[in-house]
Amino acid sequence: MRVAVALSCGVDSLSGRVAPVLSELHAIGLARQLSADVVGVHVGANTPLLRDYAAYGLSRIDVLAESDAEGAGSVGAALAAWLRANADISVLVTGHKASGAQDSGLVPFEVAHALDWAVVSDVAAVVTMPEGGEGNNGTVQVLQARPRGVRRPVFVDGPCVLAAHERTGGVPARIHAVGRTAHIENVHPVREPEGAEARGAEGEIRPWRARPKLMSGSADTAQQGGGKVMVAPTADEAARAIIDHLQQLGLGPSGTASRNVNQ
Repeated sequence: MRVAVALSCGVDSLSGRVAPVLSELHAIGLARQLSADVVGVHVGANTPLLRDYAAYGLSRIDVLAESDAEGAGSVGAALAAWLRANADISVLVTGHKASGAQDSGLVPFEVAHALDWAVVSDVAAVVTMPEGGEGNNGTVQVLQARPRGVRRPVFVDGPCVLAAHERTGGVPARIHAVGRTAHIENVHPVREPEGAEARGAEGEIRPWRARPKLMSGSADTAQQGGGKVMVAPTADEAARAIIDHLQQLGLGPSGTASRNVNQ
């Protein structure tokens, strides 16, 4: 099974210099857990930064130089077209998101939508299913990172896109000699089919608006873990507990409602 890793040109948040994206280094580590045959793919210019990525265990990187493709969906479309041309690749591993100026983290979902593949985000670890069992052909077990260190197992059948978590997983050792000997090749961009054969629609541009705020206090209360377990409470006890919890979140009713429960 061949596995591909999507790479991008990151920017260090402190120095402002070009640097590898940490979650994409995690993606290389996840890809190497899946297969020994891993190829990198980069949409953009062929830069010396790709040698740094190759030093973490990539012997080959394909560069898709999109000179005439612009827009938010061009990267996802180029990756989808490249994967169609390389039908032997069944898994694409990406980072959480790039670290440039306007990166949204939507590329894995755009690729999965264009190819009709499954997609799993926040992947902390991946392992292939044991060979020889029934129904295990092409199945990948994924451990998805959840809050408070929880790891949720997910089983994916068939081709898929895996987005690595930005703070979990292992970064492979960097070997300078591997980066120097890696084969980095410019690949002519493969144009997407036009008309009815084209998959996916272009996004709609809307004016920016502020996102709604989350419930105040809910995150702090969840982190504190101050809840209690009530076994077979009476109706009055359950009502009081709910009202007390809502008041701690700043959402509870006034004292009048509390007096009505006591009546």
